[in-house]
Amino acid sequence: FNPQELRLRLAIGKRIVEGETQLRAARDQAAAALVEQTTALAALEASEQRFRSVIEVLNEAVIVINSAGLVHLWNPGAERIFGYPAAQRLGQPLTGLMPERYRAAHQAGLDRLRQGDTPHLMGQTLTLHGLRRDGSEFPLELSIGRWQAGEVVFYSGILRDITQRQATERALQEQTAFVELSHAVAVAANEATSIDAALQAALTLVGTHIGWEVGHVYLRPAGASPHLLPALLWHLSDPSAFAPFRRATEAQPFGPGEGLPGQVLATGAPLWLTDLTEDGTFCRAASAQAAGLQTGVAVPVLVETQVVAILEFFTTQALPQDQPLLEVLGQIGTQLGRVVERQWAAEAQARQAEELARSNTELEQFAYIASHDLQEPLRMVMSYLQLLERRYQDRLEGDALEFIAYAVDGAARMKALINDLLAYSRVGTEEGPPQPIQADRVLQQVLGDLQVRLAESGAHVTHEPLPTVLVAEAHLHQLLQNLIGNALKFQRAHPPQVHIRSQPHADGWLFSVQDNGIGIAPQHVERIFAVFKRLHTQQEYPGTGIGLAICKRIVERHGGQLWVESEVGQGSTFYFTLPRG
Repeated sequence: FNPQELRLRLAIGKRIVEGETQLRAARDQAAAALVEQTTALAALEASEQRFRSVIEVLNEAVIVINSAGLVHLWNPGAERIFGYPAAQRLGQPLTGLMPERYRAAHQAGLDRLRQGDTPHLMGQTLTLHGLRRDGSEFPLELSIGRWQAGEVVFYSGILRDITQRQATERALQEQTAFVELSHAVAVAANEATSIDAALQAALTLVGTHIGWEVGHVYLRPAGASPHLLPALLWHLSDPSAFAPFRRATEAQPFGPGEGLPGQVLATGAPLWLTDLTEDGTFCRAASAQAAGLQTGVAVPVLVETQVVAILEFFTTQALPQDQPLLEVLGQIGTQLGRVVERQWAAEAQARQAEELARSNTELEQFAYIASHDLQEPLRMVMSYLQLLERRYQDRLEGDALEFIAYAVDGAARMKALINDLLAYSRVGTEEGPPQPIQADRVLQQVLGDLQVRLAESGAHVTHEPLPTVLVAEAHLHQLLQNLIGNALKFQRAHPPQVHIRSQPHADGWLFSVQDNGIGIAPQHVERIFAVFKRLHTQQEYPGTGIGLAICKRIVERHGGQLWVESEVGQGSTFYFTLPRG
């Protein structure tokens, strides 16, 4: 080869070597890229497989649509919820799964997305309604997401059927509302001042709460009457519209088994009539139909097992029996029964108290009049006995004089008994209203009245400063005089020792009168406060047996209490309370 040809061949060879080197490098690079792509595809397929395995087992519906609104993915959860197999929904518009009222808004939203609008609902949870294959609507909860594969945009939705959840929530809300209604009726009925007011409160609260237009009460008269009479107690949402039905009701009594109230009276159980016009026992059907009333319910008000009233409610809606509502109305009827029972008891107690007060007043008047009427003949007997004793003393023998002395003593004791009976009957009738009285001053008056007995017995009476109390002064005087007088009377051979003290007690004062007398056996500490109850003979300790009964009545008339603590041979302490002055 000539030099020029050789140089040409060498240049060509070099080019070939360089080309082969570049080709090998390109081939290696392509091979590496292929390996990387294959690995990525494998990872993507694995990821997609995992994704599909997850959505296949979800209870929720997972639906993916493209930007045209056509279904791209439809999982088994969607099949269960909507009723369509995947083959019938893939590639189909999503609008077939929604009620007509949502479709225009859905299409407008897709149009905005295609125009580049920012999807403001992404990541939010919406509550709306879906449309099943059978055409029924159901509530659902929807969460929306957006993702992109290359140039293609997809929208995914996770949908949950919340039919059961909403039913549970409604039931809970209804139960809570019923509890609140029952509580409100109980409070209103308990605060009512009469049975009619309690029943009216129940009518208004129940009718307003359940939204029924008409409520009424039938009452069972006291006594043995088996009939129900219409009360003038109503709940009417529109009084003029239901006036004809009201007139028909107020003119219609019922016996057991007659009409809606009568059937409840006979059974003692609530009754629901879904269609008033078709129930042959509902004798007010014509007036109910004219008023547009369709459904009615009646519940008994029970005192133990006795039906005392019937609550009836009516509505213009045609409603099937609502068992929870029926049970709540039954409970309200029971609550009202307790209110009626308490009201009856209160009225009976008031009548009894009134009768007792009247009887006590008559008894006081009788005792007062009888005592006055007895005074005059008794004075005459004593006067003539004493006259007989003085005038014929020298002509009478020893037995006759003794008999006259017995008669005079008996008459004197009778006079003392009558005076004490008069004092007992006067308590609370003649002394006027209580006033602030200084007890120290009254005690000094009592000690002055008893000074002869104090001197004769050698008694020593001490006291601490006494307070001002709210009492009738004559009552306090008699109370202290009786208690101190008893302390002087019921003694042994030694001189009486009496001490009076007081101390604050609740809203008043606690007084005590302590002595060193003969004491009282435990079994007699209550008996001594009864009228004419004596523990000793007249010869041992003279008296009428009324003094402590008078003390007890005085203290109780002023809202206080009187009691004694004592031991035989150790003396007694009488306690009493009086209001603060």
